[in-house]
This record gives sequence, structure tokens and C-alpha cells, in this order.
Amino acid sequence: MTGKINWLVIPTMMLVIGNLDAQTDRRLNGTWVFNTEGTEIEITLNNGNFEQSYVNVSVDHKEFTRGTYIAMDGVLIFRPTHTMIIGSLATQMGLESAKWYTTNELKIAMINYLTKFVDSSDAIDEIIDTAVSPPPQNYSVVNSSLTITTMYGENVVYTKIN
Repeated sequence: MTGKINWLVIPTMMLVIGNLDAQTDRRLNGTWVFNTEGTEIEITLNNGNFEQSYVNVSVDHKEFTRGTYIAMDGVLIFRPTHTMIIGSLATQMGLESAKWYTTNELKIAMINYLTKFVDSSDAIDEIIDTAVSPPPQNYSVVNSSLTITTMYGENVVYTKIN
């Protein structure tokens, strides 16, 4: 019986490994940076895992996110798992600055914070969904440039730094 199980497990494992390999574009591996008017976004991509930092100097806000991604056929899907917020926004949201929060913990804090400013629960749900489960984005890689098309149709060009 053991021999039969091994013969079934091996092809299944090969299928899973092959499928994961097809869902990561190795050209994305590395650290990419985008700078504009006081804002810097840096993304490090590594075989399906990502870390992102977002720094807006003008509003004393730093945000760090990590999680997983899938990249296939020119479409990039980020799935954040943890977020850290540093600066006044963390305090305003009732969060401890410079502490990692799971996506669920962040959702709760965002609901509590947004209900002070937004009347519509549908609008709050949309804001939170976009933050914790960003929509798929088109991307392309040419030499040391990564272009990501945002959900607003804007092309953001990142430069590879390593």
C-alpha cells in the first residue's frame, strides 16, 4: 500500500510545485523603488513573497506591508498578511506605532477609525477591501523597469535597485 501512496503523492507534488513556479515571474525578484513628490514606495519581491514600504514624508506616515503575491500572464495579485504603521496615523487609528498587525487586526482598527469620518458602511467596506485585498494589477518588466498599472489606470514605473 505504501508504494501506491508514494506513486500518487509524487505526481501531485510535481503538479503543485510546477503550478507555484508558473505563478511567480522570476524577473520580478529583487527590490524595486518608486519616488515622487515626497513619497517613496519600495517593494521587494522574492518568489511569491513581498515586503513593501510606503513613506510619505509630508504627513509623517510610514507603512510597511508584507505578504504573498502571484504573478502570471502580466497580472500581479498582492495578498498582504501583516502591516505596520509608524507615525501619527497609527495613533489616530488606535494602533501601537511600529508594531506588526495581521490583516484582521488592521481591518478592525480601520473600521473603528473610518466610522468617525465616513457615513456609508458600503464606502468603508470598499476602502478596507482595497487596503487589505488589493485588486489584480497589470504589470510589465523591461530591463530594470517594472511598470504596474494601478486600479485607477495610472502606470507607476519602479526602478530595480538590486
